[in-house]
This record gives sequence, structure tokens and C-alpha cells, in this order.
Amino acid sequence: MRVSLSFYFKNYVSSSNKGNALFLILIAVALFAAVSYAVTQSGRGSGNIDRETATLDAAMLVQYAASIQQAMQRMRLVNGTTDAEFSFYSPDWGDNQYIHGTPQPAENRVFSPGDGGVPFRPAGDFGASYFLFTGQNAVAGLGACADNSASTCKELLLLLVGVPDAVCSAINRALIGTSAIPGDGIAANNTAGNKFTGSYGTSTSISYYISTGLFVEKNSGCLLDAGLNVFYHALVER
Repeated sequence: MRVSLSFYFKNYVSSSNKGNALFLILIAVALFAAVSYAVTQSGRGSGNIDRETATLDAAMLVQYAASIQQAMQRMRLVNGTTDAEFSFYSPDWGDNQYIHGTPQPAENRVFSPGDGGVPFRPAGDFGASYFLFTGQNAVAGLGACADNSASTCKELLLLLVGVPDAVCSAINRALIGTSAIPGDGIAANNTAGNKFTGSYGTSTSISYYISTGLFVEKNSGCLLDAGLNVFYHALVER
């Protein structure tokens, strides 16, 4: 028996979610449950094992994204951190490209040893190439603006670039009910200009606009751009 994860989430994946951490936690729980169910079945071949591994990796990824969003929500409430003040700086990046503010208070830092306290995890932990936290992109149907017409329409996105095909497909099965990996523009270049340092992008180019029909009003998904799979999650919808 196959468990359709999309059935459980069809009422959650919409603009009303506001990209909250609860949504990702529910996804992660269902993915873990799907793996647990599968391993209890007999007669599993190598193909099934590969799928279970991919589903487990997908669950770990969305759980990590949820932990980041939970930290940001706590920082808003406890520290009064604003959307422009969030910092994704960590010495583990090996550079200072996420630093902003002079000086930048530790209370605005998402990753430990900042007040967010989220453990830094490299992209390689998820079999991917790199993480990118950016304010350059908009997602169709999200936030008050819901388009890509101005900087006020841009979301603050978590991107993971180079996600394996099987993991990307597992995420989309849970989110949109298909294992397909639709192509879309996201311009997820790992450059200093794309990294979030307190300001949002101004380009209205389609290259910075996630607008493929399957992703409209979706605060999370996995797409194909420039030959690489990219997982995105809207940490802040605007």
C-alpha cells in the first residue's frame, strides 16, 4: 500500500500557511512515518530501499528548515529582531559575506553561537552543494504583494542547491503530490550579492521569480534551475 503524503497536506500548502515552522514539522513527521511504514513491509528490493533513504533525507532537510524558522520566530518575540535584522552569519561559512550591521548583535544571529542557537550544518550533510539565504526572489501568490513587481514583494528564502533527484522528488511528493521536479527560475548563484545582508532585491526579472503553476502559493518546494535541483522555503513572506 502506498501512502499519499499529499492527501494529508493539501489543506496546509497554501498562502494561509505563512511559511510557518509547523507546516514543515508536519511534513517531516509524515516523511518519517512513511519510512517507518515502509521498513515494516516485507519483500523490499533495492529500489524500495533507495526510495526510503531519499525519503529519510528529505525529512531531515525539512526538519532542519523548520528549526531555522522556529529560531527566527523566537528571536522576533524575545529579542524584537526585525525581518531586516536577521543574520545568517556563522564562522563555519569560512567568510564574512553574511555579516551586516556595525556591529552586528549576536541576538540577531540565527546560527549558534548567536541567540538563534541553530546548529550550523553544511550542505554536504544533505548530499547537496551549498545553502543560500537570499532576499532576491519572490514566489507567486505568497505574502501581501504576491508578485515580483518591487523589492517589497521579495521573500526571504532558504535555498539548498544541488539536492539529489530522489530527495527532491520525495519533497515534492509530500508538498504537491507529484514526484516531478518542475523547472523554474531562481538565479541561486552562490555570490556575495545574492546573500541576505538586511536588504531585499529589486530585479523584476523572471529569473528571480518562482512562478511555475505547481509552486504558486507554495512556501516550499524543490525545483530545477540551470541543471541543478533547488529546495526552497520561504522563511519570511512579504
